[in-house]
Amino acid sequence: MSCQMLSQPSLIICSEYVEKMKGNDDFIVINRFITNDELATLICHAVAVLCPYSSVSQSGIPQTCMVWRVPVIATNIGAFKEVLAETGILADSNAFNFADAMKSVFNN
Repeated sequence: MSCQMLSQPSLIICSEYVEKMKGNDDFIVINRFITNDELATLICHAVAVLCPYSSVSQSGIPQTCMVWRVPVIATNIGAFKEVLAETGILADSNAFNFADAMKSVFNN
């Protein structure tokens, strides 16, 4: 299983981890603007989409994932609470709870 990471260059805070992922064949880091077509292709081939946001005002990712019936694991903040209440997995915004949510999806 490989993991793909999408992020805007200015939003990557943990660059040391990104560099480690770049050197690992289990990860594909896409650190550039992607088109809507590329996003749709990535989402429809995903096992799950992770949204480990620390703050959010608006995001269309969960709704896009719903179209493709791809599970979303997101932090329990902002509009994610309403959008994903019945169709996604919400986790507290600490790494251990988020990891547990990921395990529940990947182990099923």
